[in-house]
Formats: sequence, C-alpha cells, structure tokens
Amino acid sequence: QAARNVLEAVVQDEDMASLLKGHMEANLLKYVVDIALADALGDTTKMASDIVRCLEERCLPGEEYGGVVSTLANPKMYAKLLHISVAILHKEESLFNGTMESTKCAFSVHGMHILMARLTQVLSWEGITTSSSAVPKTPTKERKEYFHAMRLTLCKGLMRAFASAQTNSSSEKDGKGGVVEQSLDDEVELMLSPCI
Repeated sequence: QAARNVLEAVVQDEDMASLLKGHMEANLLKYVVDIALADALGDTTKMASDIVRCLEERCLPGEEYGGVVSTLANPKMYAKLLHISVAILHKEESLFNGTMESTKCAFSVHGMHILMARLTQVLSWEGITTSSSAVPKTPTKERKEYFHAMRLTLCKGLMRAFASAQTNSSSEKDGKGGVVEQSLDDEVELMLSPCI
C-alpha cells in the first residue's frame, strides 16, 4: 500500500505526471503494484487486466524510439507473469462447474491471445518449441512438463474466455444487463490481427 501511495503522490504532481506518462519503467511499476494490491484484495479481474497491460505489445511514443514495438515488461519477466496468470486460471478452473452458461474468466479473449503469444516466445527461448535446430539450450524433462501444463491451462482458459464472452454477449442481447466492452467478433478480429 505504501508503494501505491508514493506512486499516486508522484503522479498527482502535474510536472511529474507529464514526465512519467511515457516512461516505461514507471508504468510497469504502477501495474506491478496494482497486481500485488489486487491479489491482496482477491480481485482476479483487475490482476488479469494489469498483467495483460504489462505483456501486450505497443508502439513506443516519441521520436527517440522511432516506432519500436515493445512490452512494458522486460522479456525476463514474461515467465513470472505467465506463472501468475496460470495461478489465476487454475483457481477459476477449480471453481468451474462444467456448464458453459455459468463460466467466468478473468481474462478476455484478447488477454488470452496476449498470454499465448508471450508463452510462445518463452517456449522458443527455453528451447521447447522452435523452428530452428540450432538451439543451444536443452530443457529438462521437468521444465518441459511445466510449460506443457502451462499451455494446457492457457488453452482451457481461452475456452472459458470464449464461453464467458458468448454468455455476456447473449445476456446483453436479451436485455438482462451485463456490459460487454467488445463483441465476440471484435475480440476474434483483434486476436487474429497483427499486434501493431
């Protein structure tokens, strides 16, 4: 909580806020603190959205970057953020009662796309899946099993994200309430489109 208070005090200063707005490390720190606070409060949806913000690619602003596409999180953080995401998805899976009508997913379809894209990168770096035969790294059996289980959990999470989006979409059509930020078609289009 103290870190959040410090960040809020810094951001409330207009000069600092404008200076830090495009600063990647300051934004990353804000999201990591928010993830920790959301975890303490048990707010998995907030945790999920902040993890996705750390992992999604964006075109860096400013002339000094020259249109570089990057994530807020350093690539060395990908596996750790994926681990937290998988813990959220495991918790949801344990609460899943088997009916798609009542399924919930903290991650949107777009968020699951981001997680799977980062997992693909990590698997390649770990030498688990690669298109090149010149990988110097040979992963242990335990490491392979760990990432296989992670991939399976993400796939099941994607299934729940689609079902949850479909449930939200149909409840909005019926006039029963529920706010949908994007339609399922928009989510699929966003997932299949290039990240830039």
